[in-house]
Amino acid sequence: MLPPPDRAVADPAYRRALEQVFSFSAGRKPETGPDRRRKIPRMQALLAALGNPHHAYPALLVAGTKGKGSTAAFAAAILRAAGYRVGRYCQPHLLSYRERIWIDGTLLAMEDLVRLVDEVAPAARALERRHPDLGTPTTFEVGTALALLAFARQQVQVAVVEVGIGGAHDATRVVDAPVAAVAPISYDHVAVLGPTIGDIAREKAGVFAEGGSAAIGRQLPEAAAVLTRVAEARRCHLSWLDQEFGWEAVGSPLPTAPCRLWGPWGRIEGVQPSLVGRHQRDNAAVAAMATHLLGQHGFPVDRDAIAAGLSTAVWPGRFQVVPGSPLLVLDGAHNGASAEALAATLRECFPRRPVVVVLAVGEDKDVDGITAALSTIAHRAVVTRTTHERAMDAER
Repeated sequence: MLPPPDRAVADPAYRRALEQVFSFSAGRKPETGPDRRRKIPRMQALLAALGNPHHAYPALLVAGTKGKGSTAAFAAAILRAAGYRVGRYCQPHLLSYRERIWIDGTLLAMEDLVRLVDEVAPAARALERRHPDLGTPTTFEVGTALALLAFARQQVQVAVVEVGIGGAHDATRVVDAPVAAVAPISYDHVAVLGPTIGDIAREKAGVFAEGGSAAIGRQLPEAAAVLTRVAEARRCHLSWLDQEFGWEAVGSPLPTAPCRLWGPWGRIEGVQPSLVGRHQRDNAAVAAMATHLLGQHGFPVDRDAIAAGLSTAVWPGRFQVVPGSPLLVLDGAHNGASAEALAATLRECFPRRPVVVVLAVGEDKDVDGITAALSTIAHRAVVTRTTHERAMDAER
């Protein structure tokens, strides 16, 4: 269950803590060019000031453009089903900042978040004074430090960490991650990552560890070629969806029916991922392969844990069906490719029902790609905007 929205929480200490976190990005623009290369050393310096909490456990890094949050949720659920104490860091949140930091299936408590902010925020301000050449930590970097410190304090055995933007220069890359997962790569954040799929893939491939391994989801040819080149240079073994592992429909073709999962573990029958859609079955298979690869680093998972984890993963806002009249489906598709997957899933699950699309997007999103995809299934559309400061104007 999701907690109440942050705006509904009256606790003054919690509200002050959030204000401190968000103050680090107030009015700043995305770092580009040489500035971006300061992110990793800045994050390393901040964590050093906090005692290097990220050295206390290994991590699985999850990168990609679409599906990385779902893949992370599946992976964390598998590891929990295998009996490990797991930390999961994902972003952004839907209602509460606490959603970003899960420990062993439970949201970080408000009082714990307040205590952590009281440590991390002063350390970040002190870093800004001592090392002005590194620049000021961002809200994302402070939040990442909060999560990594929380995991160490709560003595997690392994962490599943979703990459923010890109990978090569992302704050999350400081963790010890012998295994990575890369969900599908498509166009997003082109102003920061580059204008082509190859540019974006090169940034995402920054999560590959030297001598490590990675599970790779379905990719465009240009992205696959770049991932392969970077992996070869780093001696990182790549396992590809539909080559070394995958899934297949059994009986019913509907994306809500059980399927068969195959890979190095053999065949697992009757697997029913908790998240709906063919793209989510892809994400589930990538998560299964990534956790299987962690077995080479002291965290083996068996077939039962894979099946149990995939069926119990919780990740709200991804084809989330709210029963009632009318039936409501909530989805956070935020680029053209994700909107196409949403439209395809709606067609498969509700082939004869009229669809009313209620749409709001951020000002930096591919509104042309999103609306083109959703217009194929919309009988009517209601265009609006959220209260977020970076919401796109409804008239646009």
